[in-house]
Amino acid sequence: MRDQAEALRRLVAQHASPSLELPAAVGRNGRPALRRPQLVVVAGGKGGVGTTTVAVNMAVAAAQSGRRCLLVDVDGQCGDVALLTAVREKYTVADVLAQRRRLVKCLQCGPAGVKILAGAWGFERLSDYPPAAAEILIQQVLEMSAELELAVFDCGNGHSPMAERFWRAADAVLAVSSVEPASILDTYSAIKQMYHRRWQTRLLSVVSMAPHKAAAEGVHQRLREACQRFLGVVVTAGGTVSQDKAVAAANRSGVPVVLQSPHCQAATDIRGLAERVLSFAGRAAAGHEEERETLKIRAGGSR
Repeated sequence: MRDQAEALRRLVAQHASPSLELPAAVGRNGRPALRRPQLVVVAGGKGGVGTTTVAVNMAVAAAQSGRRCLLVDVDGQCGDVALLTAVREKYTVADVLAQRRRLVKCLQCGPAGVKILAGAWGFERLSDYPPAAAEILIQQVLEMSAELELAVFDCGNGHSPMAERFWRAADAVLAVSSVEPASILDTYSAIKQMYHRRWQTRLLSVVSMAPHKAAAEGVHQRLREACQRFLGVVVTAGGTVSQDKAVAAANRSGVPVVLQSPHCQAATDIRGLAERVLSFAGRAAAGHEEERETLKIRAGGSR
């Protein structure tokens, strides 16, 4: 396994570019127009907080609203996207990272037409791949701009250098926490370890399995104040997913709760979350494009 991992590192080093190129286009009045998928990362501080449930259902809810979506399982510890969507794991994210197959050849059609890249399983672990392999995957996602409007990455609770690449490339990161004090602390620790305040990425808190609204608002406030005071990082309340028995039942059946129980409170919460996240991610993506255009203008003026 060590020899295989070393060979993969050499392969990625030969093909990885120094930085990601985000496809840009010109819109009205010469301003950059968003012509690439919005990239959203869903991550948690610890396991068991519903990160995959949020990622799966948010992607499906966005697809139900008419958006063309991709769901990528890059959870390095417990990739359950295939299980929660009842798709086969014929090809996985490991095939893309190892450059055995291109992304478009590994995708499967999931609920509501969401394209799904299943997570690694068995003897293959994401920790066997160098962090630069993430850029190969991200670049191939960006190259699907004609087919996609949104790409959701389920990063689980991984805090690896590879996971950091996904956080950095994202237009929005959803930091998921439950109302438990240990979960809040773990989410804060993940933000401290993974996020840099100079990034254009929008950082949103999501409270899952919330017993009531007041408890969720308290979590949002604690994360917002702690990150602002100690890290200088702005965290915006993204949304809350209520504690709901329908979620567990849907997960057991392999059908997203927004499809199996569309009128339950959790499904309603997730649809609202999806709309807010897409709004935030869209503004961040436009900011990424404008930043690139500004740098080009400055570079041209200094010649």
